Amino acid sequence: MFLFMKKFLLTVVLLSSMGLAAIAAPAEIFTVSFGSAGNVSAPNNSSYTATQTYTGKATTAVANKSWTVVNFNNNNNGWSDMIKCGRKNNASTGSAATDFAFTEKITNIDVTVKINSDNVSSANLYISTDGTTWGDAVASNTSITTSTTSISFDVPAASAAGDLYYKVDFVCTSAKGNGVVWLKSIKYTGEASNPDDTRAEAGLEFATASYDVVLGDAFEAPVVANPNELSPITYTSSAPAVATVDAATGAVTIVGAGTTTITAAYAVEDNANFKPGSAQYKINVLEAATSIAEFAAFGEGKEIIMNCPLTVTYVNDQNVYVTDGTSYTLVYGANSLATGDIIAKGWKGKNEPFNGLPEIKPIDGTVFETAGTAEVTYAEVDAYTEANINQVLVLKNVVFAAATPTAKTNFTGKVGETEYTFRNNFTLASVAAGTYDVKLAVATFNGTLQAYPIEYIEVAAPEFVGNPQFVNVGISLDGEISGKLVFEVMNYSGETPEVTVTVIDAAGNVLTADQAFVEATLDEPAAAPARAAGEVKSFTYNLSGLIDQPGEKDTNYSLSADIKVGNTLTTTVNSPNTPTAVEGIVVEDANAPVEYFNLQGVRVANPANGLYIRRQGNTVSKVYVR
Repeated sequence: MFLFMKKFLLTVVLLSSMGLAAIAAPAEIFTVSFGSAGNVSAPNNSSYTATQTYTGKATTAVANKSWTVVNFNNNNNGWSDMIKCGRKNNASTGSAATDFAFTEKITNIDVTVKINSDNVSSANLYISTDGTTWGDAVASNTSITTSTTSISFDVPAASAAGDLYYKVDFVCTSAKGNGVVWLKSIKYTGEASNPDDTRAEAGLEFATASYDVVLGDAFEAPVVANPNELSPITYTSSAPAVATVDAATGAVTIVGAGTTTITAAYAVEDNANFKPGSAQYKINVLEAATSIAEFAAFGEGKEIIMNCPLTVTYVNDQNVYVTDGTSYTLVYGANSLATGDIIAKGWKGKNEPFNGLPEIKPIDGTVFETAGTAEVTYAEVDAYTEANINQVLVLKNVVFAAATPTAKTNFTGKVGETEYTFRNNFTLASVAAGTYDVKLAVATFNGTLQAYPIEYIEVAAPEFVGNPQFVNVGISLDGEISGKLVFEVMNYSGETPEVTVTVIDAAGNVLTADQAFVEATLDEPAAAPARAAGEVKSFTYNLSGLIDQPGEKDTNYSLSADIKVGNTLTTTVNSPNTPTAVEGIVVEDANAPVEYFNLQGVRVANPANGLYIRRQGNTVSKVYVR
């Protein structure tokens, strides 16, 4: 009995020893942690629709490894140990996939999370041989609640192998708030793909995991690192419609837009010293735009390279307004830039409007390079339309009937009789009711044109210099009216003054339109001068008209003028009583030539329809020529 037990125990020990020698226990292969303090940086993805490739570059280097993360957000790297997915009022799926194949056989994947609501319907694991085609989930978890802190996936034995890509996703239903899932880390556990194989790894490696290429540009394929000088190395492309590769040399020919994985493989099984092995890199072939209009023409949601420089016209937090010199747009999330910066071409983005407002969203955590600076000037306008959306302008002479709001809310102002809708989107301090030149960004929200004020520039109220005066006003015996109205305005608003002249008889009665009419015509265009405090603008109006009133024509009349300048300044000026001209006897030298002069003393060869100075010999008189 003792001998049997001794043999039995010896057998167990031997079997255990053999098992330990033959079976390698699964071990941690790699752990990726997300967030600005993790080993994978997670830039902003506020659109919740852009695909972001987060490359390891933060506190711990991750050589030749990157993850493609979809529908996750990090609030411009504001969260140190997480990225978030799950949307308010919208269903969405967030995912994190390796851009590389693990040479090891991964047997288990552990995901560390925080769940903020019951709106996660499932978490799923997928595998792929090329990082492009994923197929159905190989493992799922549908029992996720707010108490879930970790999710574990076992890779089915039938699917476990080396040289595979892995993707984890979270299917979220519509939630009451954003950030349903906080993804903190993913741990990949596994073993050598063939634990009995003690040969060294092939050691193939590419220095960079992913390349962006503009369609039409040349691409020089990277050289695979082959420290063991293994041969032959065979190259393949997962998507020949995007790029083909020479099987022997690895030379790549770009064919069309899209993404492909180029694999360099050593497949010799009978090498006594080295295992078969492979290395991969991705090529993202993107179309390019050479203008803002061309970028927009590609449509929404497509990754495009902006291949022209843009000048920044204004920056407010995430809102960066830019122009290519012809068109204007908004680049959202580029707040490292300043007004006047010239953004160098070559960055990647998507056209993703926000409630109808055109916006370009940079992707892949774009860090913009600048190519110098430019002086930015803003067009001064009296009106704006949808054609000005995303343009920064100065709208002149806006009248606010009440103080502007401090909160982010809508309000109105008028230019003349036209009412405009403003929104204090940049939360400017309030200004009192009055007239302002408003620097603003033209916007639209769900089809409603509006403007976001950037600066209120108070307009000095216009004022008359001295008293407006009637000059050389005369009324002929036949009721013809002629003369001038002259005045000067300080702090001229730029709008043509409105002048209305009425006729008043000796009894103080204002003649009606059918009894008298006076037209006031501006001598010269009222071109707006450069606005400056104390600047004076002169105006001269020519007066002409007719009095057609029954009765005597020898009564006295006076003129009254209402003058309105720049929406705010109105004055009334009255002429003294103007005696009607009477017939008289004028003795003239009939042989002397007759000359005519206008009221400014300029000789007129052929006078017509107006008041003139007539000279014949030594006789000078005023006459009205019809």
